[in-house]
Amino acid sequence: MKKVEHQVQSNTNRPVTLDDLNRLIVQPVMKTLQNCKETLQDSTEAIYTIVRYCNQVINNNSNIIYIDPTDDLFQMVCYSMGRKLAIDFVRNSALTPDIEGDLRILDQSYMINDYGDKVTIFPVMFTNSKCNAVVYTSRIRGIKTESLSSFKNMIASLLSNCYSNIFSRLTHPDRNKATALDDHEITLWLQHQDNLMNDEYKQKIIDNMTIIERPNVSLAE
Repeated sequence: MKKVEHQVQSNTNRPVTLDDLNRLIVQPVMKTLQNCKETLQDSTEAIYTIVRYCNQVINNNSNIIYIDPTDDLFQMVCYSMGRKLAIDFVRNSALTPDIEGDLRILDQSYMINDYGDKVTIFPVMFTNSKCNAVVYTSRIRGIKTESLSSFKNMIASLLSNCYSNIFSRLTHPDRNKATALDDHEITLWLQHQDNLMNDEYKQKIIDNMTIIERPNVSLAE
């Protein structure tokens, strides 16, 4: 089944307009200049990264992945594997120790394009070598820069909402008894969700997630 909810529809036949350039490049750069409290070198590095990211957006408009705080990761996983398999996928991820399950869900949600292929550009980039801010594309706000602290809180919230959604299904009074969680699984599940409120755990997800561009890493490899 073709995923459409969280991705930009191809419009490669439409030329890039001045309004596009203003929205995609000028506005993010000006916002960075206004908000930057670091050195001129940090400002220049951030602006360079944003412009490079914008260039990729313009050249790969049919292969852009949106990221928003309202994303439904479960529905995004459903698009590629169907509801039944998606429930099992999220369940297994929630019961997987440490961050491996979280990373699987993020990969399935944000590293696959409309056609089930791996994306060719990273959905997220660090804006500087200090890795304390990111740039990504939002459905509503277009290209968006954000502090790493805010971004990792958003990612943790998305994962927690995804797990809560399936947990309520598997513990509902009318649930299928064959797929119900036992007491040990409930304990593991709730512990996993508690972990997502821990800042060190959230940072560990950031350090290992594949949706952020890292130095000397290419998706074309």
